[in-house]
Amino acid sequence: MATLQKYLHEDRSATIYVSDVPPSSPDFASVQWWGNRGGLHGLVELDSSRRAKNITGQYFEAFPDHAAGLDKPLTPELRTRWEHLLPPGVRVSTVARTRAEWIRAAFANKERD
Repeated sequence: MATLQKYLHEDRSATIYVSDVPPSSPDFASVQWWGNRGGLHGLVELDSSRRAKNITGQYFEAFPDHAAGLDKPLTPELRTRWEHLLPPGVRVSTVARTRAEWIRAAFANKERD
């Protein structure tokens, strides 16, 4: 499964929905990889009563609460939770201050398939 996901992400195919990291983003593959490991779960408390704004007809803006928020600070609590999701043997530098820095470092340090 990991090999298939790797090929899909390299092809800019999404395996999870993330509203703020499009396929054209240089962080696309790393965010897709991290999201598939469960790293994006629980970033916000979901409210099923909220809907995206209707643009026209069947079309809506991006779903609320499905953003990676890469520019947000990496809190100590989130760092601890994310460290438990890393593949065995992978370490991430403690100097990462934002979610983006941490995800990029984890992706760069993961064992290559």
